[in-house]
Amino acid sequence: MPSQKVWQDDLAQHEVTVIYKSDDTRVIRLKHADASSVIYKEQLRDNAVARVRHERRILELLSKVPGVPRLVRDNSQVPANVLALEDQDCQCSNEVFSPRSSTQALTRFAIQVTRILREVHQVGVIHKDITSSNILLLRESCQPILIDFNLATTFAEERLWSPAILSRRSSAVDSRYFSVYTD
Repeated sequence: MPSQKVWQDDLAQHEVTVIYKSDDTRVIRLKHADASSVIYKEQLRDNAVARVRHERRILELLSKVPGVPRLVRDNSQVPANVLALEDQDCQCSNEVFSPRSSTQALTRFAIQVTRILREVHQVGVIHKDITSSNILLLRESCQPILIDFNLATTFAEERLWSPAILSRRSSAVDSRYFSVYTD
């Protein structure tokens, strides 16, 4: 795995477009000389490596689900705090849809997103951060792509911390308050 400095030097040799930047995350598109491109999601905070490892694990679980980003197969050339994703040439759904969009177009979009979520849930993953900025659209087909799985969990992880399970683990918790959640 290259150092952050080596990776930054490599970026300087390519056409780079910043897609998104916050205090926690930077997302860039790197174009190669052969016109192919890759999306890099760089985590910038203290727990960056753990966050990338977590999101990579979730995306590996979802690797066969349509409408979810694909990991670049060989990510050995990026630092541990960076996630390398295939560039599917997307645009933000906010750029396509507006309050004046037709009801038919919005309904079709909602159904497509619901189908993606059904597949995600069938694999046992909960996204936990579905917002319009986390739904992209393929430029050619306008098919939605659900992104940003860094807050996602699995049903198994959720069950581990559910009120019913916690009430069974601690005699200090009165299980009567959690009766609606029991199995």
